[in-house]
Amino acid sequence: MFCRGKRVARLITTGCNIPLFVAGRDEEKIKPIKPLNDAFKWLNYYDKDDVLGWPLSQLSPAYAEAVVDKQMNAGFFAGLTPLSHVHYWRDRTFLKALGNELRKLSNLSMS
Repeated sequence: MFCRGKRVARLITTGCNIPLFVAGRDEEKIKPIKPLNDAFKWLNYYDKDDVLGWPLSQLSPAYAEAVVDKQMNAGFFAGLTPLSHVHYWRDRTFLKALGNELRKLSNLSMS
């Protein structure tokens, strides 16, 4: 059951570079993964200074419906730089948000 993704409740991406791979495609052809259950939620954390990671909801109407983009400041870098890309997992704001999501999932599975 788990391997088919039917129980996956969260997809959390950081500094996601999907736009790099779909650039130039027609908007109607840019489609996200389909959730297999009603509890599924996709959260995409990105830093506007991260040249390798972008918001996803602006890729297409389908992505706008599927993804919740969350802008953050990964690290202490200012200006466009790839250095921000490696600091999501060290950022206290992101780690706190991740912990909150895990707690929500823990409560969800216990009820």
